[in-house]
Amino acid sequence: MKSVKNKSWEKQLKDFLLSPVFYTILLGIVIVIAIIVLAYARQNRHLAGNAPVQQPLPPNTTRNAQQTVTVRITNPESTETKDGNQSTEILQPDVVSQQTSCVYGQALKAYSRFKIDRFRKLAVQPLKFDIYNDKGNLLTPEYLKTWNEQKVHFYLISANLKEFQHLNPVFDGGVWNVKANMPNPGTYYAYSFVTTVKNQRLISVNELVVQEPTSGAPGYPASSGSTAVFENYKLATAIKNDTAICRNYFNMTVTKAEQPALLQPIFGSFGDVVIVLHNEPQNLILGEQLMGVEDNKGRIDFSAYLEKKGTYTMFAQFRVDGRFMFFPITFESK
Repeated sequence: MKSVKNKSWEKQLKDFLLSPVFYTILLGIVIVIAIIVLAYARQNRHLAGNAPVQQPLPPNTTRNAQQTVTVRITNPESTETKDGNQSTEILQPDVVSQQTSCVYGQALKAYSRFKIDRFRKLAVQPLKFDIYNDKGNLLTPEYLKTWNEQKVHFYLISANLKEFQHLNPVFDGGVWNVKANMPNPGTYYAYSFVTTVKNQRLISVNELVVQEPTSGAPGYPASSGSTAVFENYKLATAIKNDTAICRNYFNMTVTKAEQPALLQPIFGSFGDVVIVLHNEPQNLILGEQLMGVEDNKGRIDFSAYLEKKGTYTMFAQFRVDGRFMFFPITFESK
């Protein structure tokens, strides 16, 4: 009797395993597991792999009255790509200082997380990073406006302000990608500027270190007067300060062999200006191009809101004769 019962139970189990009900249940379990795995993978996407990135042009050396500076500028028309892989180390972003009082249009605080923030070699480094708004929301291209021809404007500046790069990250593989040359040991500051579809201007600041962090006095450029030279091109700048509203005006003229240079469009305008306050690397200000550009005479004006008194270094970038050139000016704001 017991044997008959066992056979009956085994037959029922066998019939169940061969029934459509069992296969329906099994399929449902597989679908649920697949959904969970895909959701987890999306949230913690794998960032390794090949990604197209724009390459910096070969370095050029520029000088002002007292300081030699090396610059590497990305050609915005370049589509050259190379491969690069990185690990999964996460860097907690620095916090951008919040300026107050008479600052107009100050960018809001954003955050970036780099997969690598420490480097052993002096070389071109493949960088991969995410950008988040002040509420912690991930900013992918659909949430960003194209501003001066780019979704993200990425600046990399050495702690001593002697290395400057303006690069254009591209979004690929679910992450922002860019390659940056870090030829000297020390600390570099990475700045990412974006504008959201809600018209919010955001900036993030991160430290990237090659071999060892910069220690001691950085050795900032000394005040350079009003001119800077790039080969046989010269930038002359007249600086005016409206202390009532903390606004500085920069009236610029670019010449070649003492003749006016023809300014050509670059990044959706006729020039690009960023300004850094010495001893406060988190304090990066974008210059605003003013109306009335006389591009055929090499004349262009910018303004910037500089709340604090002190020494600043300005990096002015132009395109002349089809070439991308850069001029550093170090000045006092009183």
